[in-house]
Amino acid sequence: MANNIIQFKNTQTGKIRRAPIGFSWTVAFWGFFVMLIRRDWMMSCVFVFIWLALEFIFAIVTGVSWESLEDSPGIPPIFSFIYNIVWAQFYNDLYVKGLVKKGFKAFEVKKLKLQEQGLSLIKIIIFYLLTLILF
Repeated sequence: MANNIIQFKNTQTGKIRRAPIGFSWTVAFWGFFVMLIRRDWMMSCVFVFIWLALEFIFAIVTGVSWESLEDSPGIPPIFSFIYNIVWAQFYNDLYVKGLVKKGFKAFEVKKLKLQEQGLSLIKIIIFYLLTLILF
């Protein structure tokens, strides 16, 4: 949940997109689904490709053979969370740069306070921990 949101408008098509600035809590908790919802196809492919490469490296490091690769337990959830946190640090900036490259121009900046957003950091962390436990 960013403190500032920039609204962009494409001068050729008239489409309007909202782009949060700062740390992306949504990417931290939901991963590449945020990129799919924002229709950021390239970044979602990069996210998944790097994730699969990390899965492969983790399988090699843990000694899983080619024959039993499908039996690999995969990356532990804590590493998944760390991976999402790393992406959350810079994804919103990449999204804004991508919008500018596509011809979008900023036309409005909204400054928000945490109280206006309705969720506190503690509630978000509790929700994420519950989803890890339940699923």
